[in-house]
Amino acid sequence: MQEFFYMDGKALYVWGSYGVTLVALLAGLALARLRKKRILREIKESLEQ
Repeated sequence: MQEFFYMDGKALYVWGSYGVTLVALLAGLALARLRKKRILREIKESLEQ
């Protein structure tokens, strides 16, 4: 198991790549949710006028 996580000395690169990818995916999801909330709020405001 230790060899799997160490990956012949390349673990920092490999796990770092996974980490950066995970952060990018989570940021994309968070931004999409914020955009959706903003759009729905704008639609609601325009219907109230």
